[in-house]
Parts: sequence; C-alpha cells; structure tokens
Amino acid sequence: MKKVTFTKKGTKKSGISIPGTQPSTNNGLLLTSTGIPSLDALLGGGLPVGTVLLIEEDHTNRFARIVSKYFLAEGTACNHGIYLITRNEKPQKILLQLPMPTTMEKVSREAGSGEMNIAIRYHDLPKAQKSVADVSRYGHHFDLSKTMDALQLADKEVHSLNLLETIDKEIKDIFRYTLQQIKIKIDTNNYAAPSDTDVGNEKNLNILRVAITNFGSPMWGENDSETAMKINKFLFCLRALARQSLMVCCITIPTNLYTSTQVETFRQLCDCSVELQSFEGKKKNPLYKQYHGLLKMRKLLCLNSLLPYVPETLDFAFELKKTKFVIEYLHLPPDVSDTASRQGVEEIDTNKVSKSSPCGGTTLKKDLDF
Repeated sequence: MKKVTFTKKGTKKSGISIPGTQPSTNNGLLLTSTGIPSLDALLGGGLPVGTVLLIEEDHTNRFARIVSKYFLAEGTACNHGIYLITRNEKPQKILLQLPMPTTMEKVSREAGSGEMNIAIRYHDLPKAQKSVADVSRYGHHFDLSKTMDALQLADKEVHSLNLLETIDKEIKDIFRYTLQQIKIKIDTNNYAAPSDTDVGNEKNLNILRVAITNFGSPMWGENDSETAMKINKFLFCLRALARQSLMVCCITIPTNLYTSTQVETFRQLCDCSVELQSFEGKKKNPLYKQYHGLLKMRKLLCLNSLLPYVPETLDFAFELKKTKFVIEYLHLPPDVSDTASRQGVEEIDTNKVSKSSPCGGTTLKKDLDF
C-alpha cells in the first residue's frame, strides 16, 4: 500500500538544509560531522554549526593532529570552506597529508570480512560492544594509509593563514590579529548566519571549517600567564563569532603547558572539550596493551536544551589502526583477567605452604585428609 502523508495548507519549509549537515533529533540544531564517526556518536550525532570544539593535545601531539586532519578532510568531502591556521609549521604541509576518502562499499566489505558465523540460537543475543560507532549516517570515511594530492584540493575552497610569516611584521597582539583574519574571512565569503528569508535558498549557503593547530604553544607567546589570559579572551570572542556565522571550529591546545585552573577555564570558554592521553613514551598498563591512548570527555555539548547529551561513559580508549582512527569502549581483555585470577590462586596457595619440612620437602599447614 502506498504511504500517504498530509501537510497543512500554507505551511512553509522549516529549517535550513546545507550539504554535509543534518538536523539533530534531540534539539533541532544543525549538525555536521567531525570526520570521525565514533566521535560524532559521543557528541550526540555530530558537531553543531556555530560551536567550538576543543581538543586537548596528547604530549606528542600525534593523535591531536590526526583528529584535525579528519576534521579538514570531512570539509573537503562535503565541499565546505576550509580555513587552516598554523603557527609552528606551514599549512600546506598539513593539507597535503589529509586522508583519502573511501567508499561505503569498501567500509562494509572490511567490516564484514571479520564477522564469525555463530549458532542461530545465539544470533539475537546482545553482543559485547567494542566500537562506539561503525557507520556514520551523513559523514564520510577516510583511509589514513592514503593521502590527497594537490589536484584533489585544487577545486576546493581551501584557505590558510601561516602565522610564521607574521614574525617579521609589526603585530603587537597575534591573538587579536588571528581573530580579525577569521572575521574578515567570514564577511568576504558570505558565511554569516542566515536569516528567515534564506530558508529555501540554501544553494548560496555553506559551512566554514576553521582549524587552529597547536594553539597556545610557546610560539604564540613568551609569558605563560599572559598567554593564558590572551587565550581566554580569544576563545570568548571566537565562540561569540561562531554563534553569528555558519562556522564550526576545531582548536587544539597543548594543555600540559598550563595549570589545571587555566585548563578548566579553557574548557568553559569552549562548547565541547575532548582530552587525548597517549601511551607513547610511557609505561603502559597491561590492561591497555591493545590501545594507543585514552580519550576523556571533559565538557559535553549543551545547546538549545536543558540537559546535554550524555554518553554511556565519559572515559574511552582509542586505537590507531592501519587505515583509520577508532574510539572504543574500555573492556578488560580475557587473558589479563585469567592471569590475574591465576596469580590470586598462586598467592593463596603460597600462603598455605610452610617454608621448611622435616623431610626436606614442602608440606601444607593443614593436615591432608587421606
């Protein structure tokens, strides 16, 4: 039977539809993907337009760079505007390392290759969930083993700001200068927030993705106390600017260089905060031998609602595989639990054995019943 729907006469289309976005089912906000499906699931479906995402860098800054590359690669796949701001290195070096988009057929084939055939009576039972999200509804998937070339980025709207070139210029406040450049980019490329008259004319609307890498590092200032205060002012103005435009921002900060009080202020001035803790160069706990680090949700998104979207837990683990970056739930490996149980038994048996024996062997303290 053909499905019939009814629409009230005279009603207008509500909401704005832009490529690479979808409305949230929780609060009606316009969401866009971060490029990592598992991270989108932790945020409640994606990153709302007009928000600032804070990535607290790991001590090697390896995995924070990967998250930034995913964020930029998703923008190229959706034909969004990209604005990359760097201070420690040239932006072209990062843009030429963006992962290559992959097709959904390849993703489903890779996911199906590892499935096992189980009995029919166990097929409908709930399985132990390891990955947070395997398939994104509106995002893209990328292959970290392959990178985009310059020809693929030629027809994209990619802009960059190399702050290394501003060292020789007479700029008193580099933070204010960066904020001014973002404001100019929004005004000149028509990324301002749409009005009610723009509903239905989405062809002229697009999303601007702003990525700021290694923000607040020693290259940005000399005095830590003054740098922290300038970062606070910058984040406050950046979030106000994002609310008035079709912009999403991903900013990475080496929070290990600042005190806990300063880091907590950074989190409050952003809409969402994610901390990455890498195991590289550290003594790894045997429980985490299959992971490369921990991911902790430090601040949850709470916009247009009384309560934020709260995932099942706030502590996760991430694993860098050959072709992708995956966020997973923490599970105790079976071999570690068996080893721990065996060690416990051995300790109990050792306590029951005396150190000396009249026959030259070992005897139990309790008499044997035979």
